[in-house]
Amino acid sequence: MSFAKILLDKRIILFFIVGLVAYRSPDLLLYPRFWAEEGTLYFKSIYENGFWEGLYFIPRYTAEYITMSVNIPLTFAAHLFPLEYAPTVSTYFSLVILLIPFGIILWGDSYIWDSPIKKLLACLIVLLAPTSTDAEIWLNTINLQVHCGIISISILFERLDSQTLSQRKRWLYRLLLIFCGLSGPYTMFLAPVFLLKAWYEKSREPLWHFLIVFAMSSVQASLFLIINHLDMVSPTKISQFDWLRAPIYIFNYHIMTPLMGLWVRLGANVEDFMITGKLAGTSLLLVCLATVTTTIIMFYWLVRNRTSIYRLFLLIAFVCVSLLVTYGSMRGTPYGRYAVIPGILFLLLILDNIQFGRKLNLKSSFLLILLSISLVMGFTTFRAGEYWMAYTEGAPNWHDEITQWRQDSDQLITSWPYPWHDDSWKLYLSRRDLLTELQQKIHGISEIKLVSKDNQWAEKTLIINGLPIDFHFIFIALVTGDTQRYEAEILCLGEHGEHYGKYSIKTGLNQQTHAILGVYSVDRRTQPHTKQLEKYQAVKKLVFRLKSNTSTSLELSDLQITTQKMSVF
Repeated sequence: MSFAKILLDKRIILFFIVGLVAYRSPDLLLYPRFWAEEGTLYFKSIYENGFWEGLYFIPRYTAEYITMSVNIPLTFAAHLFPLEYAPTVSTYFSLVILLIPFGIILWGDSYIWDSPIKKLLACLIVLLAPTSTDAEIWLNTINLQVHCGIISISILFERLDSQTLSQRKRWLYRLLLIFCGLSGPYTMFLAPVFLLKAWYEKSREPLWHFLIVFAMSSVQASLFLIINHLDMVSPTKISQFDWLRAPIYIFNYHIMTPLMGLWVRLGANVEDFMITGKLAGTSLLLVCLATVTTTIIMFYWLVRNRTSIYRLFLLIAFVCVSLLVTYGSMRGTPYGRYAVIPGILFLLLILDNIQFGRKLNLKSSFLLILLSISLVMGFTTFRAGEYWMAYTEGAPNWHDEITQWRQDSDQLITSWPYPWHDDSWKLYLSRRDLLTELQQKIHGISEIKLVSKDNQWAEKTLIINGLPIDFHFIFIALVTGDTQRYEAEILCLGEHGEHYGKYSIKTGLNQQTHAILGVYSVDRRTQPHTKQLEKYQAVKKLVFRLKSNTSTSLELSDLQITTQKMSVF
């Protein structure tokens, strides 16, 4: 066997890819961490609620779809593994999902990567494209939806001949499409191309793939419509889409950045030239039209002499994904994680145009040079942003954070990313045993009735073993008698009467005499890191009390205590 054939062996290529993954971030494999909302929102909410609730968790004002790629690993991590090892579960689950596309590319039979050299280049595009090296999508579950989109692309361009496709591979692809379809919007964005493939091939398996993608897309679209109807869509998405700027953004981030990488990131793009460069003062409409024209000419050149229909399918996939991620991106700017899949699709379109043989033609040589530049630029940023990929000074270690939390659950837990002092990536985590015990105590109380006169406090004390740091106490309050001049509150006291804080019942009632009141321990929306009480774990007594000059009664009924609801459903 020649040296070239050894290098292009599937197992050697996979070993090389795994080596690059380990090279990029060995610290994260040795000391796993949670990333941003993965810890502060998803894991916290799933940990503090039940197993089954975690599987269908959709956070308010964040996602407009379900992401099973987040819910499944975090639910298992929160409820079936020790707390110290929760990020280990999520990180290594992310690693497995990240590697699946390489397995499909190397052991599959594709219309696009149809030779060993193209399989190698396709793997390098997925891993090293300048848009793929964004540290935000690396080894965390909240951005696995991007990798699920790559899996769907890999399956989309597979040959599904019933004579060569094994039963095992057939069911693997179907299950992966179900999982990816319920793990974010990218598979849904590819639905038109799955339909075109099914129509063109007119065979059973492509039709099955389209029906699966259509069913999963229907679920995601329905969820989006419901969440939009409930007015729980993030205000930074969709509403800020700009039709004139969208083509410029697509050209910058989905075409030029995959090709030139760092050069574009440093500011050599159309938008910056419009502000400070030679295009300053130029009409936005004129620049938009020029960008659209350039893009159309470029794509026409890439598909005009196509050798198969699948090159056109690649272009349609790029257009669908690029437009839809731009429409749904934060503030209408589709860079960073939003540019990953469009960038990969564009480079795959270039790869499909390269005809390898004994001698490359002029077009293939030019495109191979462009692709090589792209991969080199991607490799130069592969380990960039060390403070996001490695344990630098001050970086929190999850195991150490949980050790401190077990000693005092009132403390904030610090998660990633950098900067470590940013409170946005810190979280309070409630002890589930305290919440369960408190729920049992509250459940045993049918009502609390207090009657006060002569300016004397009427009190009812509930002995507890501490408060969870994040709770929502709900009850119905009814005041009768003098409904203006009275005081009503809940005191939180320590074992020896230490005062840790109080909640006013009268403030909640305002001018009403009968209302459902909710008491929150922490305001998760506006002040998520501001405690309402001085201490929680040390609270051993809840004192409900009422004081009035004249005869006044306060009745509390239907008492319930839960964690604060952050899920849409």
